[in-house]
Amino acid sequence: MKKKQILYLVSAIIVAVMSLCLTSCNKDDQDGVLVGTWRHDYSNTDYCTYTFKSNGSGVFSRPSWDVTESFTYKIMSYDSDSGRGEVLEIEGGQSRTISFTLMGSTLVYEGGMVFTKVR
Repeated sequence: MKKKQILYLVSAIIVAVMSLCLTSCNKDDQDGVLVGTWRHDYSNTDYCTYTFKSNGSGVFSRPSWDVTESFTYKIMSYDSDSGRGEVLEIEGGQSRTISFTLMGSTLVYEGGMVFTKVR
């Protein structure tokens, strides 16, 4: 009888540990990493914003050029330890994959464009 109780206890512990591991690796956490509005300043009067929404859509805006464009996106990869990832952006039927590094409220796109989270 004691063997069955020990086996049951060990099984329960394994299930609990596996549940925690699966919860911490949630894909939704990865997908939500860019949600919000990010701003890049070209000068004191010229800037652009990217707004990433939780439903996979987004809006690019550059007021000084009177440009506003919608796009869709998908996080292809993201490593929360290093802050590095890749996002697939689809705009006007064309797609591109952009590497990024996220450090708190600072987002750096490949090529060095620095964005600050404003919302």
